[in-house]
Amino acid sequence: MKNKLLTGLSLFLSAVIIVLSLRFGVAPYESPALADATQSQSERLTSLPVESTQKEKTGEESTTAAKKEEPTTRVKIDKSIRKLNKKQRTAKFKGIIISGDSIVNSMLEYKIIGKSRVVAGVGAGTLFLRDSTEKIVKANPKYLILHYGENELDKKDNAVNFIKRYTSCIKALKKALPKTEIYVDSIFPVDEAAYGNEDEPYLKNIPYYNKLLKQMAKDTGVHYIDYTPIWNGYKKNYYDEDGIHPLASYYKEQYLPFIYELVHNSNKK
Repeated sequence: MKNKLLTGLSLFLSAVIIVLSLRFGVAPYESPALADATQSQSERLTSLPVESTQKEKTGEESTTAAKKEEPTTRVKIDKSIRKLNKKQRTAKFKGIIISGDSIVNSMLEYKIIGKSRVVAGVGAGTLFLRDSTEKIVKANPKYLILHYGENELDKKDNAVNFIKRYTSCIKALKKALPKTEIYVDSIFPVDEAAYGNEDEPYLKNIPYYNKLLKQMAKDTGVHYIDYTPIWNGYKKNYYDEDGIHPLASYYKEQYLPFIYELVHNSNKK
C-alpha cells in the first residue's frame, strides 16, 4: 500500500514538474515511471513531416527568390506610338513588316495595325515564312521583324531541323532584300500557368530554342531580340488567360512602341 502511494505521489510530482517546465521553458526531468507512458506520444509527434514540410517550404521560397533575381531589362520605347489609333499606327510603321505566327497575327485580330504591315497566320511556322517570302519581298520593307518558333517547339533533338528551315528562309530573304535590316525575335517566355497545359508539353524548351535562335542570328548576320529579360521587367500582366499569348494592351503599350524605337529611331542618322 505504501509503495502504491509513493508511486502515485511520484507520478503526480512528475506531472507537476512537466507542466511547470512547459510553462517556464525549463527542461523537465523524466522519471522512469513516466518513460513508458510518454514514449508512444513522443513517437507520434516525431512522426509528423515537420522536416520535409520545412524543406518543401524552403524549396518554394528559393524558387520564388530565384525568379525575383532573374535579369530584367529596361528598354527604350517610343511612347508616342501608344496614343495612335490603327490608321495612324499603320502609317507610322511605313517601311516596317512584321511576320510571324499567332503572336503577330493577334495584332490584326485586335485591329491594332493594318494588314499592309503584317504577314502572319495562326499556327504559322517556317514553312509559312518560306511560302510568304515572295509577298515580303514585294513589300520591300526597310526593316523586317521575324517572329517564329512557338508552333515548332519540340524535343531538343528536333530543334536543329527548325533552325535549318529558319536559316534557309533568312538566307533567301537576305538575298532578295540585301538592303533590308532583318530582326529575329526570341520566342516569348510564358506565364507559369501555361506549363500545366498538357497540349503544350515543350514550353519548357523555350530557353534552349532561344539559345539556338541567337546563334542562328549571329551565323546569318541578322539582329536578334531577346525578349525574356524584357518580359521579366514588366510590372503589369500582359498575358492572356492561356499564359502564352499577349493581351491587346501589350502590343499597344510595349511591343510596337519598342519595335518602332528599336528599328526606326535607333537607326536615324
